[in-house]
Amino acid sequence: MKFDREEILALRPVRLRSEKSKAVCVIIPTCQSAAVTATTIVALYHLHREPGFEVLIIDNGGEDHKFVSQTVLREAGVQINYLAFTENLGSAGSQFVGFHHALSEGYEVLIFSDNDAMLETPEGIGQLVAALETCDLVLPANRARRGVPRQLPLESSFHYLTLGAETARKIGAPDPFFFLYGDDVEFTLRAVQLGLTICELPDVEVTHWLLKPAMLANQSRYLAARNYAYLACQSRIGLFFRVRFFVFLLLLVLVETLHGLQLKDASLPLAVLRGLGAVGMGRLDMSVRPARFSYEWWKPVGEEKFGAFDLAPLKNRILLRKLYRVPDLSGGVAYLRRVDPSD
Repeated sequence: MKFDREEILALRPVRLRSEKSKAVCVIIPTCQSAAVTATTIVALYHLHREPGFEVLIIDNGGEDHKFVSQTVLREAGVQINYLAFTENLGSAGSQFVGFHHALSEGYEVLIFSDNDAMLETPEGIGQLVAALETCDLVLPANRARRGVPRQLPLESSFHYLTLGAETARKIGAPDPFFFLYGDDVEFTLRAVQLGLTICELPDVEVTHWLLKPAMLANQSRYLAARNYAYLACQSRIGLFFRVRFFVFLLLLVLVETLHGLQLKDASLPLAVLRGLGAVGMGRLDMSVRPARFSYEWWKPVGEEKFGAFDLAPLKNRILLRKLYRVPDLSGGVAYLRRVDPSD
């Protein structure tokens, strides 16, 4: 799949429902995860007694919107808007389309989010929008960080990232090339370079409630290498951040090479090399050779730490120690930290 912004904009959705009646648009991509998307949106409406927003879902695959719209109408009494495509535009392509659609419909505030990012704070949307009086871009706090602020802009996310329409026009649309992973950071970096301010609201919390072991599969390694390389070499961010992402890319190559040696599986570094080659061609090819092993992150309660000088997460990530288990494709465990089944 080749990523051309004009071609993506020229795509016509299979089905379209769009009736603007409020000033705030929450843009949520979905792809073959209708139940997850419906759960997130129903919970969002239940948090708000007087919803001052509308939800627009971008359906990659063209089927989720049927179940989602019916479920939200039945359980929350609200009709949602949707754009349904047969093509999978990815999270980045969906936010790109949603951005242009929301602005063309005249929404005054745009909110970008994932379909499994759960807002935890009642009336949280209103608090995010109100904060735009003092900041250009606003994010809720990540509940899992237990009160530790994220390091913005490099730890920004499309988890209820809120901004006004005029600010959105200054920054430009999210870059559809990323497909998945990194589009939120690049978007925020562009905003910072324009002199815009971004802040996190500690009293409004969000959680990423769906665990995704698949994010540690070879396709994710491929996308990480491809998108880091794009950030370092071809994106619209400044030189300082390009250098930082080049360093991240070198670390990624090193880590996945070490993982390949530990697991005796050459597919891991090969997926990274394939991702690097995809950048020059400007294409997306998800037919990456599957790994013999995948590793999942165990997060025992009380062991998670944050801080610039905490080297334990880096050591665990490189050496697959303590916080990881590595099952092979048959379900057997190749490398396991002893875990109490009752945990």
